[in-house]
Amino acid sequence: MDMNGPPSTRTVDTGDSPSEHRSGAADSAPVQARRWLLIENPIAGSGRSRLPEAVRLLHAHNIGVDIVTTRARGDARRAARDAPDGVDAVIVAGGDGTINEAVNGLLERQRGAVPLGILPFGTANVLAGELGIPERPLPAAKALLSARRRAVHLGELNGNAFLVMAGIGLDGRIVAKLSSRLKKRLGRLAYALELVREVLFVPAPTLSVTVDGERLSAATVVVANGYYYAGRFVLAPEARVTRRGLHVCLFLRGGRWALTRVCLAAVFGCLHRLSDVRVLPVTEVGIEGPAGEPIQADGDHVGRVPASIRVSDRTVEVMVPAQAV
Repeated sequence: MDMNGPPSTRTVDTGDSPSEHRSGAADSAPVQARRWLLIENPIAGSGRSRLPEAVRLLHAHNIGVDIVTTRARGDARRAARDAPDGVDAVIVAGGDGTINEAVNGLLERQRGAVPLGILPFGTANVLAGELGIPERPLPAAKALLSARRRAVHLGELNGNAFLVMAGIGLDGRIVAKLSSRLKKRLGRLAYALELVREVLFVPAPTLSVTVDGERLSAATVVVANGYYYAGRFVLAPEARVTRRGLHVCLFLRGGRWALTRVCLAAVFGCLHRLSDVRVLPVTEVGIEGPAGEPIQADGDHVGRVPASIRVSDRTVEVMVPAQAV
């Protein structure tokens, strides 16, 4: 989100009372909200031309929709945090990075918890894939109408929550170097091109990793909270966002041949079986490396080393298709 200016807000009003049919607080309770805040990232992924159709569908089912359009990093976090009283759900029309911001905003709310809904518009939509949320906007909006709440467990990186993964090394560098506009124009191809450049021309860093008190070294570290990574690749087969716990994936070697082997293993779903890849359940991870080494979380560049990552005690309720509960 690299545009300037404050977020813009507009309202689609159905005329219903905002307090009508509030959803219950129990896990897996039907969501029957009648006024939702929709946070739209206008430069996330593709398919945004279908967003008005999705909003009209919600309108037709007597759901008032207040739309906030983000203009810069942090807007989604502020919009979720400051969602007004009477809003029964916060819906994100964007990718994993925008969802990450919104979740951190929801955790900061002082007005009480509200569930999170997702209309996937990102490049990879990793969280949506794991929760069984349709990738196309209109089916995703239809699923919201009869959705139920599901508790999603979180990881914590330097004090901020993340949902699916955090990474330092190869993927941290790739994410840091890609612009939002290039991702929007080329989609997953943009990641592939930067991956090739990194593998062929950029030396891998040496990272010092402390895993639950044990000191190790690696070229790349990914801490997985969920099953999928970078789309539908799998790093940690035992990880699930609906379970409390993290798995650290240590890529012990750098260099073009090691990374080429890793990429091929990821394509064929056997990455965790490589001898120079270790996947471990973990409670807490500390990572240090060369000054300025970038960190990514949920597909967005979020800072530089050092990194302190741990299992969070917090959860967020996400609206998922009824059949996925």
